[in-house]
Amino acid sequence: MQIDLSYNMFKGTIPDVLGKLRSLEFLNLASNKLNGTLPSSLSSCRTLKMVSLRNNSLSGEITLDCSLLTRLNTFDAGTNRLSGAIPPHLASCTELRTLNLARNKLQGELPESFKKLTSLSYLSLTGNGFSNLSSALQVLQHLPNLTSLVLTNNFHGGETMPMDGIEGFKTMEVLVLANCALLGTIPPWLQSLKSLNVLDISWNNLNGKIPPWLGFNRRPPIIHQEEFDFDW
Repeated sequence: MQIDLSYNMFKGTIPDVLGKLRSLEFLNLASNKLNGTLPSSLSSCRTLKMVSLRNNSLSGEITLDCSLLTRLNTFDAGTNRLSGAIPPHLASCTELRTLNLARNKLQGELPESFKKLTSLSYLSLTGNGFSNLSSALQVLQHLPNLTSLVLTNNFHGGETMPMDGIEGFKTMEVLVLANCALLGTIPPWLQSLKSLNVLDISWNNLNGKIPPWLGFNRRPPIIHQEEFDFDW
């Protein structure tokens, strides 16, 4: 079963009756005027594969019981007012390939449990209040299928770009760490990201020299942001 009510003018809260839809696989409520919290009954939709709540005014913490949503491969709650920390049990959705939590009011550190998201390909946390970039990269480097990582406008506590301890990201194609007030220099571990096509570390406080290996043996295409639905 599929429900698509996106790009309308619906307002108010999402009715907490979704649990009755036992065969729901696709739910798209993006770009409306919905508010309130995430409906708890969403956790009862065990057949869900895709949920898009993007571009609404949803608030509160992410309280879904993700251990019940084992088939979920896309969760997009970008551009809302969700707050609090990312719950560690979100990593129970081990089939997740796309996770967008950009432009909310989330904070804290990325859970260690995210190492379990081995299917994850795209992750955007743009425009939140996350801290400890070094820890986040240490966790995310364990994801073998991660190709796009967008962390723009976070880590504003004067953190330093981590220089070592990063050995993963072998499939990374897009890495965006723009506008994070990062200190330090361009780290040498970026040299090992042989699949990287887009690197955006603009609007930081990095210094030193631009290393000669940057871009070596690569011919990245000219890419315009508007060509993608990325939350940069």
